[in-house]
Amino acid sequence: MTIRKFLRFKVGQKIRAYDFEPQDGRPDCYIEGIIKSSSFKTYTVHVTHDTMRDHAMTRPNLKNQLEKFPFRFEVEVPKALAWCEWSGRIKSL
Repeated sequence: MTIRKFLRFKVGQKIRAYDFEPQDGRPDCYIEGIIKSSSFKTYTVHVTHDTMRDHAMTRPNLKNQLEKFPFRFEVEVPKALAWCEWSGRIKSL
């Protein structure tokens, strides 16, 4: 697989990037956000939605800790993976 496949996303575009390939019987794990910058190997994404945070907020002991911190953050999303890569890991929204 070549990295060219992932060069279609541009700065300012909203994307969804999965941590794990979606499967029946398991909740999807992904972030959604706006691409702030792009390097050769990664996108820097300002996160607007995080399914792992949503899941943690359902647990009282974690909810109290998470409420102390603002949700806004940025992550690096790899344009390609050496293993566990699949078509649709990064999607345009």
